[in-house]
Amino acid sequence: MAAPMEENVSVITGDEFRQMDPIHFKSIIYKRVRICAVTEYQYEGWIYTIDPVSQSIILAQCESHSPDGQLPLSVIMGHSITDITVLDNDTTKHKALLDGLFKGDTQTQSLSAGELASQKEKLKEWLKLHRVPVKECGEDNDSLSISDVLVIEPPYEPDNCLCKNEIILARVQALIRNMADAT
Repeated sequence: MAAPMEENVSVITGDEFRQMDPIHFKSIIYKRVRICAVTEYQYEGWIYTIDPVSQSIILAQCESHSPDGQLPLSVIMGHSITDITVLDNDTTKHKALLDGLFKGDTQTQSLSAGELASQKEKLKEWLKLHRVPVKECGEDNDSLSISDVLVIEPPYEPDNCLCKNEIILARVQALIRNMADAT
């Protein structure tokens, strides 16, 4: 149970963190946190991503961003986390910087908002056609959720699926690939 300490600051214990599902992981992505580990070492930075299987966190130190584009990253193993203190809930501060970390200059151009909405609706209808219970979730309803077990993020491709269960993940990814082949 995350207990608020002061305004906009909350603490998630290690046990609570290990019980979180991918939808809850997504709620702390891009937030500024302080992570305490069993080694009594503290890490501070912005959460870039969380591995849903090992629950390891990639933490970026955006304040140490160098002009040449290099950004210090830390990997904190999930089993070593004793607690996470959310220091800043503003997810927009460094989102663009973090999202651009692993995108090269040759990356395909991003889709417009209209194209993303169209792709989401197309996938949603495809999943419903195959009797998969799907609903919109996330901030601004920009993601799709299947039975609160799997999340599909924009641009709604097989690699944009988040799920702890490998069997469900593989089947939904195959279904999305089949949609591309069918059209």
